Amino acid sequence: MKKLINSKTIPYVVVVSGILGMLLRLWIIGKGEDAFGLYPSHPVGWALLWTLTAALVVMVVIATRPLKETGNYSDNFPRSLPGMLGCLTAAMGTILTGSWQLQGNGVTPLTGLDTAVAMGGIIAGGVLILLGIFRFLGKKPGFLLHGFLCLYFAVRVFHHCRVWSNEPQIGTVVLPFLASLTLMLACYQRTCFDVGLGNRRHSLLWSFMSVYLCMLAVLSFEEILFYAPCALWLMTDLCSLRPMRKKKSEAVQPETPSAPEAPEEAKNPETMSMDELEQWLNKD
Repeated sequence: MKKLINSKTIPYVVVVSGILGMLLRLWIIGKGEDAFGLYPSHPVGWALLWTLTAALVVMVVIATRPLKETGNYSDNFPRSLPGMLGCLTAAMGTILTGSWQLQGNGVTPLTGLDTAVAMGGIIAGGVLILLGIFRFLGKKPGFLLHGFLCLYFAVRVFHHCRVWSNEPQIGTVVLPFLASLTLMLACYQRTCFDVGLGNRRHSLLWSFMSVYLCMLAVLSFEEILFYAPCALWLMTDLCSLRPMRKKKSEAVQPETPSAPEAPEEAKNPETMSMDELEQWLNKD
């Protein structure tokens, strides 16, 4: 089991699980909505999907169990070009999503909360660009950057729940809801690293689950430009998956004490010089 599920293979396991989940989701959706705007009931498909999700949680916990040592920030987040590209991709997705939301649907006027969430998405895109620069340089960002993203995702969940509550089928919105929730928790764990309170196992758990659920949410709602880039961002911006090696401190070699000089009484007269021999005889 450890040969198949470990910290080196778990990213591939998450991606494969996401692809399998997307195939199951396509099977559940079937031909789409019927004349009443409802999807067909598919208990077998949902049972398989939730079983796959639970199994993935167990595999992530097993794979990240050895990662007990957290280490410093540079050990977990060294400079990374893929990490920067992931941040820039997510930035583009949030900016496009926010801009699209500002235009409205042309039927109902935008509320103050609608405008705040849309503007927050555009600002979050700028924050992600800054985080991409920090990721490329391998430097620790200020905690306010990830903190703002965490706040934005929280407000976004609250805003979308008001819309999702009008959906007649919970299966339509449950995956986007869980994806949005894990996004917020994954970003919270990154904020903890920025203030020196990071936990690798917790961070990887929420990041991997968010990647998986964002992949499923792509097929569940219209915001493909939001969930797909976020999945790519979290997969490329993970903390270190390697066990931290303890730095060996150089052992200080104790100085070897020099042998004490033999007392004059213990000296052999045969090895003494004439002056030493004369001094030795006069002493007596």
